[in-house]
Amino acid sequence: MMIRIALATVLVAFLTSGAALGQATVVPTDRVTNGVSIRASATTDSTRVGSLLPGESAAFIGEVPNWYRIDHPEHGTGFVSKSWTRVVTDAADASDTTFDIYVVDVATGLAIFVRGQDFNLVYDAGSNDDLTGNRFLDFLNEVVPNTTTIDHLLISHAHRDHISMLPGLLDATQVAHIWDSGVVYASCTYQTLLERIADEGAQYHTAVHDAGQHDVEFNRDCANTGDSVNMTFASRMSTGTIQLGNNASMTFLHVDGSPRSDLDTKISYSITIAQSNAL
Repeated sequence: MMIRIALATVLVAFLTSGAALGQATVVPTDRVTNGVSIRASATTDSTRVGSLLPGESAAFIGEVPNWYRIDHPEHGTGFVSKSWTRVVTDAADASDTTFDIYVVDVATGLAIFVRGQDFNLVYDAGSNDDLTGNRFLDFLNEVVPNTTTIDHLLISHAHRDHISMLPGLLDATQVAHIWDSGVVYASCTYQTLLERIADEGAQYHTAVHDAGQHDVEFNRDCANTGDSVNMTFASRMSTGTIQLGNNASMTFLHVDGSPRSDLDTKISYSITIAQSNAL
């Protein structure tokens, strides 16, 4: 496998060479329970022609922003939302898969964007210097301008230089899964982020709470907010492997929700791409 390294003023990109998708199918994501609506055209206002059920697959024909075009064996051609589906390819095509890893220049902070042919992942996006704009959104708009969905958002910890740009990301894209230790860091920046997560409706996983609604207490009043946020939690985070897409997975090696020092490592993970550890 050949690796090409490109340097730019806003990012460092590590690219594995590859070709376009070979034989590909579209399947529902793991969070689908009843089925994904198949639409006659790429809009929620169009006629519903059927459903792509869990366990089913449909031939991948093409894509437009927010939608995959499919050929279902029973319902024929139509469109399904990218937020609820993913593209998979035959194992024989794994060597032709392309992955991009971008380490974005956000000054004093961290932001990483990982893109496969059937998933997008963000690991942190924050800065202590970017006080008026959002360098991470600038990066997305300039380098990957058609990115409208993020399949997985990982939050290493709740300091400003790791999360300050995430509320803007939630406003600009649709995020499917968010992974956070859940250990409360009493800052207005973190509280603002949780309020955006609550509004977004993403699957919010932590090491602290099981699925259901819980109040997160901050014991401080931030501007225009109270001292707590009512959150809807998805399944509790635990050690194990999660499939990101074709030939890519994420493994949680260590998960800790205990309320110790906010500087302690709460989550350890690895991301495996093409049988190699990428992060």
